[in-house]
Amino acid sequence: MQFILGWAVIIIETVIAVIVSRLITTDQETIMVLFFGYAVFYQILEISNHASTFYQPIKNNLVLNFISKIFVTGPYHVLHHSSYEEHAMANLGGNIGIWDFVFGTYCELPEQVPPFGLTNQPALELSAMAIVFGGLQQLFYELKHNKDFKTRFNIIFGGIYYKPPITKDFLMIADGGYHVELHRITA
Repeated sequence: MQFILGWAVIIIETVIAVIVSRLITTDQETIMVLFFGYAVFYQILEISNHASTFYQPIKNNLVLNFISKIFVTGPYHVLHHSSYEEHAMANLGGNIGIWDFVFGTYCELPEQVPPFGLTNQPALELSAMAIVFGGLQQLFYELKHNKDFKTRFNIIFGGIYYKPPITKDFLMIADGGYHVELHRITA
């Protein structure tokens, strides 16, 4: 669902960019320059979306902080990658910050940079296959073992905190240990 909505947003943003460009000029070269400028601006915003390095500099700069808040970039976006549970559904506006205010997902930046990663930093299976396919394995397991329609509906469309009656985690390690041997030293 997120994939489909993501493409819908990209198409809508592109249509808006074309309309705005056509309102400014009909010259094709100018439109290409405007598109290139938009692409560069968008990429600059994207660079800061997943880099906590820019958290304090953007937070402390009045202009950059304002731009980041409007477009949900930089520290405002990276905040939802925090390992604190209260940030799991924060600042999801997708480059348009008004949505966070409308849907109540806006969260002001904490003073200090929070730790990033999965909520509560669980021990994970250190296997590429487990990381790539663990979510799908869990989804199929839950759909197979939970038979009623309502539960299956909630498995697919429920919130991030929904836990079906029968579930199994294929990625987190229950005992906190490592199940994958990274390398073995032989004597």
